Amino acid sequence: IYLDNLSFYPEEVAPIDFEVQPRPGVDLAPGQDLGIHNGKERLPFPTREETMLPENISKNYTTELLQDGKAYVFRYQGDDGFLEYRYEPRQGNLGDVTARWGKDPTDIFRPMDGGGVRLAVNNEVEGLLEDRHGAYMPREGLAVDPEKTELIECRISGETVVSRWKVGSGSQSAEVEYVFRIWQKSLVTDVHCLGGHAGEVSLGKVRGTVNPRLVQIPYWSGEDVDWDQGHTRFGFPENRPAVLVTGSPEKSLFLTLFPDHYRTGSSRLYFINQVEEDAVTFGGGTRYLPKTNGKRNDCHERFFLTLSPRFEEVLPTIANPPSPWRSEAARYLTCYHNVSERESDYAHWKKTARYGIQKLVVFDHETAWRDGAESFTFRTYTAPGKGGDEGQKKYSRKIQELGFRYGLYNNYTDLAPVNSQWDEAMVSRLPNGSWQKAWFRCYAPKSVRVVSLEKAITPIIQDKFNLSAGGLDVHTAITPWMRVDFDARVPGAGTMMSQFYAYGQLMLHQQEVWNGPAYSEGGNHYFYSGLITGSYAGDRGYDLVNDPWLVDFDLRKLHPLGCDVGFERDEENADRFFAGTIAFGHAGQFLNYHDRLEPLAIRSYYMLQQLQFSYCNALIKEIRYANKNGQLLDVSAAVATGAYRRSQIRLEYDNGLVVWVNGHRDDSWNTPEAELPPAGYYARISDGSLEVFSAIKNGNRADYVHAPAYDYMDGRGRWLETPWGASDGQLIILKKEDGSREIIPYGTEKFAITLEKKPETTIALDMDRREIGQAKGELRGGMYHIQPVSGAVSYLVKVLD
Repeated sequence: IYLDNLSFYPEEVAPIDFEVQPRPGVDLAPGQDLGIHNGKERLPFPTREETMLPENISKNYTTELLQDGKAYVFRYQGDDGFLEYRYEPRQGNLGDVTARWGKDPTDIFRPMDGGGVRLAVNNEVEGLLEDRHGAYMPREGLAVDPEKTELIECRISGETVVSRWKVGSGSQSAEVEYVFRIWQKSLVTDVHCLGGHAGEVSLGKVRGTVNPRLVQIPYWSGEDVDWDQGHTRFGFPENRPAVLVTGSPEKSLFLTLFPDHYRTGSSRLYFINQVEEDAVTFGGGTRYLPKTNGKRNDCHERFFLTLSPRFEEVLPTIANPPSPWRSEAARYLTCYHNVSERESDYAHWKKTARYGIQKLVVFDHETAWRDGAESFTFRTYTAPGKGGDEGQKKYSRKIQELGFRYGLYNNYTDLAPVNSQWDEAMVSRLPNGSWQKAWFRCYAPKSVRVVSLEKAITPIIQDKFNLSAGGLDVHTAITPWMRVDFDARVPGAGTMMSQFYAYGQLMLHQQEVWNGPAYSEGGNHYFYSGLITGSYAGDRGYDLVNDPWLVDFDLRKLHPLGCDVGFERDEENADRFFAGTIAFGHAGQFLNYHDRLEPLAIRSYYMLQQLQFSYCNALIKEIRYANKNGQLLDVSAAVATGAYRRSQIRLEYDNGLVVWVNGHRDDSWNTPEAELPPAGYYARISDGSLEVFSAIKNGNRADYVHAPAYDYMDGRGRWLETPWGASDGQLIILKKEDGSREIIPYGTEKFAITLEKKPETTIALDMDRREIGQAKGELRGGMYHIQPVSGAVSYLVKVLD
């Protein structure tokens, strides 16, 4: 290691400059620290007072609150059943709540036994764990249950029950307030504890259920970190939300318990999934960590406890506005492209477009900003070695002239010390005062500063390069508590709210500036659905390649808000990647090979583009899962019986599109439409204008698409006949507005198109679309067989009316 200037100096701890920003879309708790988001104007999220309250499908119901001796009873009565929550103030925690569905007194259970406020032990954070992503967690538990509780008062106030307690541990004493209300089938609990005494709010354990089992939900994500090992490990299912299923498979109930991330005053959420002999832990809770001055924030929480016989009624609502670019994004597949040399990169994309592949959003990754390991964020000047700004302007214009949308990489989560914006006062602090790490060679910038900086930087970039999409890396890959700033000098220090609202506001601005859809990295993106147009649809803690495809949360809650992209890559099985993308209703990810056009890239585009345009513009109407006997079950029956684990799914959208997807790893599925091998799929819209087939035909797997914009077929090395054409390789038939068709064979020796009569002309075109002569052909059996011409890339076929 060579150090040319190593110096030590005392840090200057000066006040931090920041700009006041609009406040959240609804009022939070009185007196709650809103950080910089305390202005007079409102953010457009959350969109409703009820925030994450799950949907109640039945509209014919009543709720009531009544007192029964010392107990307070919350009842739901609807045409779908009877539900009762009962609160009797005895212990001074959330274990005083019981629940039952129906009127059988033997069905009562405790959904939050032992839960409630836990008191901070001290103001130190011992055994700090860190990794290169800035994640951290105290190794030792720093909160304890109160040793003593004393009821101050419990009373009905309007439609709520207010219960105030004096709690203590050792010499420590605090006042805790629990406020209960019933909304639909949910018991909504607010928790308040002022003075910085709360170290944690636990949701306790569920006791008294029958045959309990836990079900994790794709894209309802949680923590990234396995704290027992002290390092980041993706795919750790115990640390994420879950649905508790109780009862027999024939008569099951579903229970969820989760915090309101729009309202929490905590530093972070945590999750525990564990089924014990006499209890189940699955709610987790929230934690309050000290700021750099050793003090914790006031405790303000809201929790939703929901019990229902219908699975979809316990899923959280995402109270974000829908993206204004959702419909436009439905047209495009996306891909990131690490730019290397501008001329060769352009040649690659020109060739790609020549094969009719134009509905793409192409993003340059961070290499557009750097030549080596220099800074790649918070910049307005592109890499000098790649032509600098002038080269970037030219490249941006030429790429978009090919028909693509084009965007540049940006993020406001990673700041390098060599960046011109670098300032030590910009860096987020951990509770012990140290700088919070981020990506390689970077540190995490303060949330109170990034909103203003992004507002200044993004328009400069757009004015220079005239982009038509935005690639906002990292922001939806991390949880809303992985970049919390604990610097006591800033408002909102130590709250995940400060990160969440700053990132959400920043994403909304990105959608305004880029003149097109904006995407982020994904993995923890449900928090931000709609605030960003879409995210790459990985899941940090769920094995999407191998675990069951339970699609309801994504299709019912996220899909109406935005347009997420792709699926978890299975490097050994591209078909499974496509099938998963379709099952979850995502736009496609173009399989780009940088310097060449591969058959798989062509398949990734033509099998998805027209299909995704249909379902990404629609809303889900019905979801069914097949059991081993082929019976189609609703999600409640499928989860209760375990049939959903087969991942064999029938989807119906409100535009008439019906989709069948076989996500089973080993078994084929004989549907009424097609025999689907593992990772096979079939889709058809009711008017016949769209049909997509990736299934078994004549004993072998084959692909074809019939759509308004094109027909596509691929027998995968075998001769394939369809009602629209035939080929022994990949064949693309582009449909022109004047009625002509452009035929593009790829890896094909023999091909034909369906015609009733011989065409007027069949013009062979080369790579540059120059005419190189007439192609010969023969009409046989309703198909026109074209003889390939040397040097031809495509054939323009015109037929007289």
